[in-house]
This record gives sequence, C-alpha cells and structure tokens, in this order.
Amino acid sequence: MYRSGHNEVHSKCIYQETDTGVRIPPSPPKNVFKITVIGCSEQIKGEKMSIVKSFDGNMIDVGDCMGCAKAQAKEDTKINSGKILRTKNFDVSQDFELPINGFIVIGSLRHIESINEMTVDEKQELIILIDIVISSLKKINVCSQYNVVWEEKDGNHFHVWLVPRHSYLRDIIGTNIMKKIGELFDYAKKNLRTDENINEIYTTIKKLQEELKNNKTIQELL
Repeated sequence: MYRSGHNEVHSKCIYQETDTGVRIPPSPPKNVFKITVIGCSEQIKGEKMSIVKSFDGNMIDVGDCMGCAKAQAKEDTKINSGKILRTKNFDVSQDFELPINGFIVIGSLRHIESINEMTVDEKQELIILIDIVISSLKKINVCSQYNVVWEEKDGNHFHVWLVPRHSYLRDIIGTNIMKKIGELFDYAKKNLRTDENINEIYTTIKKLQEELKNNKTIQELL
C-alpha cells in the first residue's frame, strides 16, 4: 500500500515538481513526532513520520510518500525488494507492507492522485498491465480470482491493488473480502509474516518476472 505521510499541520501541502514530472510533498517540521497512521500502515515514531515495516520484516524509511520513494529508489535497495517489473509509467511490485502471496500493487511513477490525471497512453498501459499481470498470476497458479481496487484520496500516490481471493482468507474473514479489507490487512500482518510465507512470496515474484519477461506486449511497455 502506498501512503503519503501527511500530518494535520500539512493540510495545505505545496508540492514541488521535478523535471521528470514527479510531485514531491514537503517534509514535516523537524520537531513534529506525532504519527498519523493512515489505513493499516505500520509506522513508528520519528522525525520524518516515515518508517514502515515491509512484507518481509524490514523497517524502511519511505520519506513523505511511499510511491515516490519506490519510483526514485535504486533497484537494489530494500524498498524495491518486492519489485517485479517497471515499465515506462508504472511500478509493479508485491505489496510493500502485506505478506499476502500474489497481492500485487501497480503504482504510477508520477505522483498523481487520480486516473483522470493520466495521459491516454498511461491509461491504456494501466489496463494492459492489470489484464496481463492477473492472467499471469492465474497461469502460475497463485490464485484463480482477483479483486481490482483503487481509491482516490487527497495526498495519495495513485496505485491499484490486485487483491487475491485466496480460499484460506475467505475461510478466515468470509467471502466478502472487500467489505472486510481492513480485517484482511490486520490478519496478514499479524499472522502471515513467516519465513515459509515470505519464501513463497519471493518464489511467486521470480515466477511472475519470468512470465512477464516472455510476454511480447509487456516488453513493448518497457
């Protein structure tokens, strides 16, 4: 999940835009230590209000915006440990925080909040990615059904969740996974960050990378 680490003192944020079109939120005041936990992010106290626990258990400083941090980070850094693919306009990764096998996030490289801010090419690329990534996950037998979710919210870095409807999750929280999405996230962070499950996630990442590597349509998007 991508989160913009805004505190109430930043209700009127002024973004800086780089030459590449990435909008970067301002840093919080140095003396502010209060954490505003957005959604189910596992954040801890600190000057930047930005330390988040990754799906594989690392505590990582994601700055003021996780989406921007991932987009701008070098490939070999821990924030990209779940990276699967990067195209011209999007990052495709295992969800940064949730140790749910096959829970994939497609995030815009540009800091935008809505699909309405995308160019025609970006919109087309997004739909193609959603289709091919889900088809590939089904092909390698990760999960047979998916929910596709995105939300528009002030300060949010645009991303799409590909939420797997694993049978064991339905057994725990019921068949209406989206109605209990918060419970799903809480359960995953408390119970699924095991060595066995994390190894399974990394195996899926490698298989999905190989599957997408052999897809001609995907290669045209790189």
